[in-house]
Amino acid sequence: LGGLTLGIAMLVDNSIVVMESIYKKLEEGKDRIHAAMEGGTEVFNSVLASTLTTVAVFLPITMVEGQVSELFNDMCLTIVFSLLSSLVVAVTFVPMACSLLLSPEMVNHTKESSNVFDKFLDKFFGKPLELLEKLYDKLIDKALSMKKLTVAVALLFVVLTGIVAKDMNAEFMSSTDEGEVIINVSLPKGSSVERTEEIAWKVIHAVENEPEIKHMSMSTSSNSGLSAIAGTSNEDSCSINITLKKKSEGRTRTTDEVAADMRKNVTNIAGAEIEVSSSGSSMGSYSSGGIEIDVFADNMEAAKAVSEDFVRILSGMKGLADVKSSIEESSPNATIRIDKRKANSLGISVSTVSNILKTDISGSKPTKYKINGDEYNIKVSLEDGKVNYISDVEQLLIPTSGGGSVPLSEICEIVDEDVPVSISRENQKDKIAVTATLDGVKLSEAQAYFESALKTYNMPTSVSWAYGGSLKYMIEAFSGLLIALVVAVLLVYMVMAAEFEAYSFPFIVMFSIPIAITGGLFGNFIWGQDISVTTFLGLIMLAGVVVNNAIVLIDYANLQVRERGKDYKEAMLIAGPVRLRPILMSTLTTVLGMLPMMLSQADGSETMRGLAVTVVFGLSFSTLVTLVLIPAIYVAFNERIDRSRKRRQARKEKRLAKKAGMTEA
Repeated sequence: LGGLTLGIAMLVDNSIVVMESIYKKLEEGKDRIHAAMEGGTEVFNSVLASTLTTVAVFLPITMVEGQVSELFNDMCLTIVFSLLSSLVVAVTFVPMACSLLLSPEMVNHTKESSNVFDKFLDKFFGKPLELLEKLYDKLIDKALSMKKLTVAVALLFVVLTGIVAKDMNAEFMSSTDEGEVIINVSLPKGSSVERTEEIAWKVIHAVENEPEIKHMSMSTSSNSGLSAIAGTSNEDSCSINITLKKKSEGRTRTTDEVAADMRKNVTNIAGAEIEVSSSGSSMGSYSSGGIEIDVFADNMEAAKAVSEDFVRILSGMKGLADVKSSIEESSPNATIRIDKRKANSLGISVSTVSNILKTDISGSKPTKYKINGDEYNIKVSLEDGKVNYISDVEQLLIPTSGGGSVPLSEICEIVDEDVPVSISRENQKDKIAVTATLDGVKLSEAQAYFESALKTYNMPTSVSWAYGGSLKYMIEAFSGLLIALVVAVLLVYMVMAAEFEAYSFPFIVMFSIPIAITGGLFGNFIWGQDISVTTFLGLIMLAGVVVNNAIVLIDYANLQVRERGKDYKEAMLIAGPVRLRPILMSTLTTVLGMLPMMLSQADGSETMRGLAVTVVFGLSFSTLVTLVLIPAIYVAFNERIDRSRKRRQARKEKRLAKKAGMTEA
């Protein structure tokens, strides 16, 4: 959807530039055939370079590995192929259509038309644009007269925005407000289902008065018999799913705010661990629900000691909730240790004991019963209720080789112990995950707090750690996208160097990129958006999109210098007002196309809002600055080159004159 939205917003840019050029030729009095040919030819290099530079920034994104590729690969490919198609349409169909449908009479008649619609357009669009062109003509003249001041002001804004952006928070994906809260209730292992339901109802009564709640549901599962002793029962946990009202139904608080209040309401409920979290879907499933730190060691005891220290560190930060480590989750386990000497003296094998325990406790299926073509499993086990406790297991009779039987306790020792529910290993090392839920702080703030506390922590040499979850994804994504941004900028420069057949003009155009990035970051700051993967993606897009305006402007100025003999300042004074209208129109089409994505309040709209804010503010600001800054840099750069060329020529002539004088002497 993001690819289609952004693609549609940029599709008409090429056609706008071509049509505007043809329109100018018609205003000059050329017939429609020559106007279409000359107008299209005049801007062909501009639209070709503009399209290729935009395509060049999207291709590196498709090569980034990991979550970013999964999320945005299809979007980037959609934009690339749609832009290439729009280029073909702009340089073929648009000139052909203009040659058939437009004429000098139609262009000149528009301003004096008696048609109500024509008058409306002229009054509310034509007149303001003419006034804007006159104001811009004066502004660019002032900017070219004060080139150093113009550049200094732009650089100052870049520096100030960089200072502001340094303190902005970062996250992998923007948290989505999907309107769903999940409460997980965990009791000590082996708790009865009745006790679990009792605690669950206390939780429900504690949160049910929140006005945003639409409906709630609770899910538990239970097993009977000795399976609880074996630790296979889920009687000790349950999940409460709470669906909130939609924003369109009058909900004013976010899901995170509601979840935070619910978390406070259940803190006084004893006897269980209660976790409250907001849930997202789609891309929101990658959003920053919490921080995770993975601890690795060669033995579990060393990893456990460090994980406990990490739990204490994170517990000391205000704004983190439900801090715990994965090793804390354990279940009671009954280990049966067979005395092989006693068992062998009675003729009892280990397999015999194992088979009898399996049959008596969980049952065995020795055969099947067939009747009328149907087969039924025959299950052999003790009656329900015969084996519910460890003492019952100890009294189970084990047959001996002599034909008698002995209680299990005669040959075995049953030991009660707590064991981890699961043991994770990664790269041949034991792994323990320390997790915490964000409750009022950002992911980057939690990261900064943890790293600051770790500076004074004495980490054992046998233990290592790494970020996991959303933070791991964020670090990997930002590293990959930073490389993609550098590659994109280099590709943009190479495309322009090939198009202009020079190195200096692409260098001038590249000045619009830091201005656009500055505008995008400043827009996120104003809008209250954190820097996320979608924000970074928007910055990469800007690198290819914003140069289009500068290309159109400089290409026309070069045309004035090359074919009409104008000096650089005069050429830019002509090019600026002439190219003002197509630059503004192409910018408006992209900005207006992204506004719905930026302003949308629909559920889940937060995911792509960072991209929309970045493109809208970055492109808008860069366009305004480009129309003033790029002309100033263009004139200053070329005047400096001319002065250097004249000095070299003067020194050369002086050497030749000196050499000629010495020869005459």
